[in-house]
This record gives sequence, C-alpha cells and structure tokens, in this order.
Amino acid sequence: MPVLLLMAALLLAGCHSETVVQAPAAEDGTATASLSSYLYRPTGRGPFPAVVLLHGCAGILPKHKQWGDRLADWGYVALLVDSFAPRGVERICEADDGQWQRFNTLRVADARSAARYLRELDLVDANRVGVIGWSNGGTIVLDLSMQQNDSPSTGFRSAVAFYPSCWQVLQENGEQRLPEVRTPLMIAMGERDDWTHPEYCREWIEASDNQSRVELKLYPGAYHDFDNSRQPLATLTGVRVEGGGNGYGEVTVGFDQAADRQAQEDLRDFLGRTL
Repeated sequence: MPVLLLMAALLLAGCHSETVVQAPAAEDGTATASLSSYLYRPTGRGPFPAVVLLHGCAGILPKHKQWGDRLADWGYVALLVDSFAPRGVERICEADDGQWQRFNTLRVADARSAARYLRELDLVDANRVGVIGWSNGGTIVLDLSMQQNDSPSTGFRSAVAFYPSCWQVLQENGEQRLPEVRTPLMIAMGERDDWTHPEYCREWIEASDNQSRVELKLYPGAYHDFDNSRQPLATLTGVRVEGGGNGYGEVTVGFDQAADRQAQEDLRDFLGRTL
C-alpha cells in the first residue's frame, strides 16, 4: 500500500484503531510475498518511535492486539507481524524440529523486513525502531539482539523479550562463546515459568557477559503467558519444552494480574529510556 494511501486510511480510521497492512515477507521459497500485519499509531502527525511486535508459537492472540493499542496510547507506532497465517500455518507449539527451525530463520528475517517497512512511513522516526516478542517471538528477539551489527538507522535500537527460551539460545551456540548482546534488552518472565525457565536466562546473561546491557525482570508467582487476561491458569500437554528428553512435555500457562501490571510499568519505563 503506498504511503499516502496508508496515511489516509489511518486518518479516516481514527485514533489507535487497528489497520491491516501488507508488510514484505522474508524469502521462504514459496509464493508468500507479504505478511498481513496490524498497524497501530498514536494521535498526532509524528514522527514517532516504533516497535515491531512478534507473536508466540500459537500465532496472534488478542493480547498482542491489546499491546498494540497500549503502545499507541504510550506514543509508539506498533506493527504486529503475522508470520504464520499467510504461510498456511496456525501454530508451531507442537511442531517437529524441521518446522521449528524453518520459522526460527524466517522470523528473524520477517522482523527485519517489518523494520524496513516502518522506516518507510513518514509517521515513524527511522532512528528509533525497536522490537518486542513473546515466547517464541521473544526467543527471536534474543537472536536479533545478538545479530545487531547495524546503526540505529537500520537495526533495532531497543529490544524486549517476554518469556523467551534462553535454553534454545544456549543450545544453538553449544560450546562456542556466546555472542554479545548489542542492543539494550529487557527480558520479562514469571518466576514460576515452567515452559521457558528463568534459570536459563540467568545462565545466558552470565555466560555472555551481558549484565550491562540486559535487564532481567522476574515476577513472583507468575507463569508463562502471565500477560494474557483471557488465559486462566491451565496445563498444556504435548508442546515443545526445554531441557532435552523427547522434546515434548507438559507446561503451565495463565494470567497473573500483578505481574501483568508490573510488566506494563517496566516496559514503559524501559522503552522511555532506550527507544
């Protein structure tokens, strides 16, 4: 969609409304040329700082759209990228290794394509683009934060990972020294998360000498998906898990109001300082 048409659509839609746009897709050997994405913008003309939003292994959920609205209220343009549906995939929480690795690669490229798309919009400050991801999307954020070799005008200036798998990052690097995090990074996790365990994030931070760039926020009593107000405390079975074994197991997910409220405060403060 041309920029002028996009701007007109946004103005007609009103403040903080969700606008569906087509962001370029990463090359994946298929005919998928664009990804249906959801754009949220603040009131006013800008230019505004912006963030790319990366969903988890279950695809886009209502909570991601709530975050888009919230970020617009805070003064950020937000682009929520759907990496799954345009490629005919609903979720990858139970995927085999091949499917999992395919999307690990694609989603890094999708995030970079989305950032380039945002920078082409007049309402975005091209030097102030960040990235936020949840669960599998949060793990992609970790990868992006270590691949950051670009200037603020081409890379991500700030990064946030909600309950990522630091175990996966440790496994990917094996015995090699872990790459340095090159952009300010906040990790937000529930202390009782048994899907993506906080201890692996502590290990990752210490092993890679990233204490100065990484802020680890742990919320007492909270589990995975603590910011999902539509998710009562529940057990999921047959999903990919950390720690070896056959690679699949049982995990706990559920909303935690106190953790959600604190995470909102922490995120707003972090973005205000780093983006």
